[in-house]
Amino acid sequence: MRLAYGKPPFPYANLAYYHPVRAALADGVTEIDLGVESYEAKLSRGCDAHPLWWFVKVPGLSSTALDALAQARSAETEKLLSGLAARFGRRWHGRDA
Repeated sequence: MRLAYGKPPFPYANLAYYHPVRAALADGVTEIDLGVESYEAKLSRGCDAHPLWWFVKVPGLSSTALDALAQARSAETEKLLSGLAARFGRRWHGRDA
C-alpha cells in the first residue's frame, strides 16, 4: 500500500521492527533483543518481557543504601513490566517466573 506521496505507511515501524523480525525469522533466528525502551509497543506486537539488571557504583554511598536502591528499582520494574505483560497477554519472565 502506498500513500499519495509514494511513501509506505509507518516507515519507522516497518524499517525498525517488522523488516528485521521478518529477516531474522527467515534466517531461523528464534530470539531477538529489541532493547530496553518502548515496552508497550514491543509487548503489543508479541514480545515477551525479560528482566535486566545494571549496577552503578556511587562514591560515598554505603552498600546498604545501594542495596536498598537496587531492591526498590527492581520492585518498581517488576510491577511495571508484569502489569504491561498481563495487559497485552504476554509473558513476564521475572524473578519468580
